[in-house]
Amino acid sequence: MLSDNTIFKQCAEVYGILVRLGGTKIVQVVENDVDFAVKWISVSNPREIKKYASILVLKELLYEAPIITFTKIFAIESAL
Repeated sequence: MLSDNTIFKQCAEVYGILVRLGGTKIVQVVENDVDFAVKWISVSNPREIKKYASILVLKELLYEAPIITFTKIFAIESAL
C-alpha cells in the first residue's frame, strides 16, 4: 500500500507534466497556484500535510515553469 507522501509526490509530478504541456491559460493557472501554495505555507498553524503538499507543488512549478514562477520568487521566499 502506498503512503500519503508517495501519493502526494506522484500527484505533484503529474501536475508538473501538465504544466509543462502548457496551453493558453497556463500562466494564470500557475500564478494562482503559486499564490495558493504560498498562502498555505505562510499560515501560522497549518496542517503539516497541507504544507508538505504546497512545497511539492512549488517544487514542480519552479522546475517546470521557471519563467512564470520567477516573478513570484520573493513571495515564496518570504513565506518560507
